Amino acid sequence: MDLLQNFSDKDMIEQITILDEIQSNSQQDAIPALFDIYAVPLSDVAVDEMVYHALISLLKGQDAAILSGLGHSSPRVRTLCIKAAGENNIKAALPQLAELLQTGSQESELLTEAVRALSKMDDPAILDMLLPYINHADATVAGLAMDKAASSGEERGRDALCNYISTACPEGATTEDSLGVGLAFSKLGSFTDDKTINFLVSHIHNHNPTIRKIVHEQVIQTGEVALESLANVLSTGDKDEKIMAANIIGLIGHKSGANIITDLLDAQ
Repeated sequence: MDLLQNFSDKDMIEQITILDEIQSNSQQDAIPALFDIYAVPLSDVAVDEMVYHALISLLKGQDAAILSGLGHSSPRVRTLCIKAAGENNIKAALPQLAELLQTGSQESELLTEAVRALSKMDDPAILDMLLPYINHADATVAGLAMDKAASSGEERGRDALCNYISTACPEGATTEDSLGVGLAFSKLGSFTDDKTINFLVSHIHNHNPTIRKIVHEQVIQTGEVALESLANVLSTGDKDEKIMAANIIGLIGHKSGANIITDLLDAQ
């Protein structure tokens, strides 16, 4: 595009004027040239940011241009287009994003943005692609994978979260991964099936006070459906577990919970 020729040699005011004109007039034909400009960071950070925002604006609804940018030689352009693919929910980008998961492992930003983009898309294949990243060393990547597992509402998503917790924090052991385990427990609150509730209730006496608080919050959030599992703890748990179960039943505040406590007292 003639307007963008020798762009980096122009003064800042002229650069800003050109970018404003291109964006205001929605000149999508400027996208390839802007890709090439953005590929190499400009000396002026403010102008460089304007190029980025101009591209993000111009790429809305331009699936073909985004798909083209995913194959650009510049990691900066690929990263920008990965974000755009996620924001625009471009399912045609799935093969390229899946490939980036494999080839982008040495470029953390590319990997993170690929996982983020995929987490925003709705396709049955995506969950299987992202579940392995629950165990990723990067907390952002792991968190995005956990979000997808929780939002899927599927058993395999729930099981992946439970397996992560059981591996990172086996019964009776301590763990330094309190952030990851706590996040996984918080995501389990999206599920209300018996298996999830029993799993959460089995951890109400977790040794880590921060994680224990998260577990209690998730159990309380499930409400009445957690009462049967908590009643079992009152019958079979140790002293501390019984106290915690009774407290949680009280905080749930359901009439059935009051009956459970009353029946227990009458039986003693």
